[in-house]
Amino acid sequence: MSEFRGDILALDLATRIGWCSGPINGPLHYGSFRCAPEGSSSAAVFGGAMKWLAERLMAFRPRLIVYEAPIDPRHLKKINADTIRRLNGLPSVIEAVAHNFGVWDIREVETGDLKMYWHGKRNIPREQVKRMTMTKMRTLGYEPADEDAADAISVHRYMAGALDPALRLEASPLFQPGKMKVMA
Repeated sequence: MSEFRGDILALDLATRIGWCSGPINGPLHYGSFRCAPEGSSSAAVFGGAMKWLAERLMAFRPRLIVYEAPIDPRHLKKINADTIRRLNGLPSVIEAVAHNFGVWDIREVETGDLKMYWHGKRNIPREQVKRMTMTKMRTLGYEPADEDAADAISVHRYMAGALDPALRLEASPLFQPGKMKVMA
């Protein structure tokens, strides 16, 4: 049993942010939101993320915030300056707002570690892993409306497993549909 007490706020950072909040072993709340309308400037995206997180932290004070680390832009085939700015800027925005609201425990999780934890491989293409994560979270009983929320749930549950090793069982292949056979 973990000695960690309090709530975790897990984030999947992009222009559409997935979020998941709750204790490591209690009910979770999750969803996603668009930081700014499609085609907006990076400043508008950062401003939307700041506003949402500030409002969230005024109503709910997590003990820990965790987000999926941005992908190194050198590993992306199609990339432009705005995308690079957003990939690197959103974590800074989140960390600054959290700091201003007194949330000091801020962590990031590497994408490869999430892939390995949930799917047993690090080198799964982005679109495929998005679908797999959505399926996995639904298999575990969550009902994310979109892939961004599913990613945030996976980050939350990964962090919960890091804080309380007994919770790592939910990532086991035994919880994947069709993997366990029962003989009568």
